[in-house]
Amino acid sequence: MIRAGDPGVGPRTGATIGDKYRIGELVGRGGMGAIYRAIHVELDEPVAIKFLHPVFASTAELRARFRREAVALARLRHRCIVSLLDFGEHDGEPFMVMELVAGRSLAAVIEEGPLSLPFIASVFDQLLEVLVVASAAGIVHRDIKPSNVMIVAADHVKLLDFGLVQLPNASIEKLTETGMAHGTPDYMSPEQCEGKETTGAADVYSVGVMLYECLAGKPPFDGESAAQLMAQHLFVEPPPLASRGAPAGLPRALEDLVLRAMAKAPEARPAAEAMRRELAAITRGTDPLSVAESASRERARVAALSRGERAVTGRVADPAESARAASATSGAHPPVEVRIGDASRASRLRSALAVAGIGAVVAPAARDPDDGGAGAVIAPAARDPDDGGAGAEIVVVSADDGLAELSRAVSRGAQAIVVDVRDVEQTRACIRAGARDILAIETADAELGARVARILARQRRKP
Repeated sequence: MIRAGDPGVGPRTGATIGDKYRIGELVGRGGMGAIYRAIHVELDEPVAIKFLHPVFASTAELRARFRREAVALARLRHRCIVSLLDFGEHDGEPFMVMELVAGRSLAAVIEEGPLSLPFIASVFDQLLEVLVVASAAGIVHRDIKPSNVMIVAADHVKLLDFGLVQLPNASIEKLTETGMAHGTPDYMSPEQCEGKETTGAADVYSVGVMLYECLAGKPPFDGESAAQLMAQHLFVEPPPLASRGAPAGLPRALEDLVLRAMAKAPEARPAAEAMRRELAAITRGTDPLSVAESASRERARVAALSRGERAVTGRVADPAESARAASATSGAHPPVEVRIGDASRASRLRSALAVAGIGAVVAPAARDPDDGGAGAVIAPAARDPDDGGAGAEIVVVSADDGLAELSRAVSRGAQAIVVDVRDVEQTRACIRAGARDILAIETADAELGARVARILARQRRKP
């Protein structure tokens, strides 16, 4: 770790390396080496120099691992990763020169007390951004933990210590043999505990453990030995955050995200980019679960009102009527209507649109009398007679409800998107009926938000 503090005198203090770096005080020690503050003689710039311990410098495998750390830092140029400035050898001992990072470790910050949700969100957004960059380069850190994360200024992150890094071309230098466990037991993924080959999912697991610790004030598992901790990572599900001291009122979606990041199977964990997007949505309150909970609270609030408070006329408006009234107040209709018979499905799609920042109203529907009892809910809701035929710019319908709602949307000039399309025949029928876009049954709901956003952007660019 690189820490600008805890000054001390080391065996290299006062020496000059390669006529370029004058060694100052010892600022940190690790299992394999030591870190000194130094000055670039010509530039008068403070730097940090990490030396491999002399005992390990004679071991070819450990020298190669030290070099591997330098290679990883050279490939990963990012504002949230400590920068490599130079690499070389002095008196037979390899060294690397890095930027000197002044700050506090995340481990120290956690010890100081409860962390605010905005601070946690900022720190982990940056960490996940680093994982996205590392994943693109095929690099796995394998030792992400609070003591390797420096907090600079208020909340800027610097990820340190790539000593256990896994590079993409393992055939060049395979330093970690299969069956050997490498990492820090408190934060190791199950596959690391078993000594298996690791991917970026291992780093996602470690970030999940750290996020758990930041929220609860302590990691999910306790153990008196490395073996006990590793056994829990392998076989024990993380306890609820509240049972480990997390404050009340945390978004349920946040705990769900943490637990999915800590899934035992690597393929069950979210990718770093997906986890970053989801964390941002949770922070904004626009994730599907938060949107659904907010809607539920609003329904409960309205239900608790007296009849007079709910409606001056003495009647209770239906949800779609209320949404249309809110749109009229703002002088515009919601850009999207979701007209789907399955209320649960309609709600999920509305939530997916909300995550994309797109307003939508779920419009009720009635049964089509010609449906033959199939149960498809496709007829339009009653419209305001003063509406003049105007409506949402885009209407989302389901192929499961037949084509009548699609035809109605097209006839009034709306852009119609059909979801839940199951086969080629349905696709052809939807195209013939005038569908603007089609999403297959297996398409993720989030894709609807992306499609709608593109349509709206094109429409608003038109003169």
